[in-house]
Amino acid sequence: VNVPLPAWCGDEEYLRVFDEILAPVARRFGPQLILVSAGYDPHWADQLSMMQLTVTGFGEMVRVLKRLADELCGGRIVFTLEGGYHLEALASSVRATFDVLLGNSEIVDPLGQPPGVRRAPPIDALLQRVKETHRLV
Repeated sequence: VNVPLPAWCGDEEYLRVFDEILAPVARRFGPQLILVSAGYDPHWADQLSMMQLTVTGFGEMVRVLKRLADELCGGRIVFTLEGGYHLEALASSVRATFDVLLGNSEIVDPLGQPPGVRRAPPIDALLQRVKETHRLV
């Protein structure tokens, strides 16, 4: 099932997907290596995506992926840069990725939270549908 998150989702919604969908599926699959197509265009400052992720949110997602790699495949994880069009957001997000991978506990987020945050639509029904489809409940 390919069900995209709706516009205006941010850190909270993405982390829910990682915790409730991605992690259980990864554990079920049991990878020998985790490959990450690292796209940073959902950052709130990037005008193309209509999402509200922050540098901190990207860093937290990397923490989840790193923990999964450590747990499931001996820490084997590869990141490939995919996209991101706001140069400061891209550079800061890539730095946060490296910081987390190198074991630094602090994520530096010079851009902070989005101005005039839009409320993300509820994603409970969407997550439930994906969980039911993939027998994660």
